[in-house]
Amino acid sequence: MTEAAELDPRAVKRAWIFMIAAIALYAWPFSFLPRGALGWTGFFHFLGFGAPSPAPLRGWLLAAVLVTGFCAAGMRGYPLIRRHLFDGGAIKIVAVVFAFFSGVMEEVWFRLLIMNWAQAHGHGPAAQV
Repeated sequence: MTEAAELDPRAVKRAWIFMIAAIALYAWPFSFLPRGALGWTGFFHFLGFGAPSPAPLRGWLLAAVLVTGFCAAGMRGYPLIRRHLFDGGAIKIVAVVFAFFSGVMEEVWFRLLIMNWAQAHGHGPAAQV
């Protein structure tokens, strides 16, 4: 069995460029979010942190189980991931930030915009999902 190839410096440079561009694209919607009556507090409530409708503990636990399973499957299926899982480096920090913003933006676009639009046009929960 051959050893997996090391990361190509050109690929790392392209990844940095991609992630910086993606974060810049993700940043503009955040400028609109704190304008509500509750400001940033309302945004954090929208994401499920606090009143009026906090995310239930079982939801957080299920998310933790799914993330753990996904990570375990990735390590099992890709030796390169397993070998570099705990390596340090700026590219990993950027990737984690990118993943965070991707999840938040999914919530903003799907839950806030698309589901609210569907509800306003008379579509029930099944059609929204």
